[in-house]
Amino acid sequence: MASFDAIAATGSAIRRLLADACPRKEFPAATFEIYDSRNLQKPMEEGISLYLYQVGPSVARQNPRPRDGGMRRSPPVWLDLHYLLTAWGRTPDMQHRLLGWAVRTLEDTRILPPPLLNDFSPGTEVFGANETVELVCEMISIQDLQAIWEVAQANQQLSIGFVARAVALDSLVERVEERAAQTREFDFAKVT
Repeated sequence: MASFDAIAATGSAIRRLLADACPRKEFPAATFEIYDSRNLQKPMEEGISLYLYQVGPSVARQNPRPRDGGMRRSPPVWLDLHYLLTAWGRTPDMQHRLLGWAVRTLEDTRILPPPLLNDFSPGTEVFGANETVELVCEMISIQDLQAIWEVAQANQQLSIGFVARAVALDSLVERVEERAAQTREFDFAKVT
């Protein structure tokens, strides 16, 4: 059962995946951070930023979720999280190499497993033992890219889009359902 922390946990898992997989001999000074539009104005010197620029209903078809201990809950909200992955470097060559490495790493790990997703908040499970998130490379239109960088008021940088598909936000509200009728009783009154 993915809690409302699922959005934050997904971004953290992607950042952690890249930071842990980084070949430090190739990129000794690289850092990996989650950005908002303010960070894009004053970026890091070298590394990869992950900017969540859009959240929307998931287009991936989902199977019904199992009940949690027999309790009925409202259905989950399924979301797609759209990230802009940007390579930062002192030289264009460094940016190109970092972006190539990051894309290859994410494509090699298209499914984020529960242990990585749950690393966001040690001691609490954000995602259930059988829940995963799929990462898919996506094409971002020129207009969308321009809009992102215009809002950030920064120079456009070398970037690529990734979607974290079908992130579920489970309800905490238990649904109360009346039991189905088993019998009907008719009460007749004697008419005089």
